Amino acid sequence: MSVLESPVRNRLSDQVDAISSEVDDVLAAGTESITEDEVQKLFTAAIRLYVAKRAETGSGFWPVAEHAVTATEAAVTTTSLLRAVQLELFELSMWNSLGRL
Repeated sequence: MSVLESPVRNRLSDQVDAISSEVDDVLAAGTESITEDEVQKLFTAAIRLYVAKRAETGSGFWPVAEHAVTATEAAVTTTSLLRAVQLELFELSMWNSLGRL
């Protein structure tokens, strides 16, 4: 069975579309219906998948489509993520200068 025919891949593909639609609904109605823990689980899974895909393919694709998030959303996410992993901006700059994943 090829990668494209994988039941796991097909199931995940269907779920990605459903989750994306559900998130749009939550954003439209207000975030009271989702817990912080649920948001963290979604975000953690997305980050791990993104890094694994980049590493496997050697592709430098962006984590979001162009213009999919605002500069404010990107800045809030980036600074919060750096704080969560106790990484300073200077350390990130140094790591980035060593090479790319």
